[in-house]
Amino acid sequence: MNTSDFIVYVDESGDHGLTSIDKDYPLFVLVFCCFKIDTYIQEAVPLLQKFKFDFFGHDQIILHEHHIRKQKGDFSFLRIDKDFRNNFLRSISNVVENTPVELFAVIIDKEKLSSKYIRPIIHIILLCDMVLKGYYIF
Repeated sequence: MNTSDFIVYVDESGDHGLTSIDKDYPLFVLVFCCFKIDTYIQEAVPLLQKFKFDFFGHDQIILHEHHIRKQKGDFSFLRIDKDFRNNFLRSISNVVENTPVELFAVIIDKEKLSSKYIRPIIHIILLCDMVLKGYYIF
């Protein structure tokens, strides 16, 4: 079986549509987090698991930025104690800072894209892919 030396996680922020653009967040962001598999297994996973066990007692929690920032759902406990919240945020920042990862991001200002091209004919996610591959730069 052919395997890669890397594992890649992809996430987006914002809506990919161009017909109705949110004036408060007119961006579409696509981020690729690329890890060497050996480094992922030996360094990244243990850092994240330790953080999760330290704060939740298990590693099944999903760290969703929106829920953390808004202190919703599993993260509503962050509303209770400001010092604890600051410690939590420092700790998660430490995990991010010390995790060996290569990040590749495409950020599209949908208002600028729409004003430059009357009817962009390409799907915004395909555009992100083309930018990352170096086929399209604007």
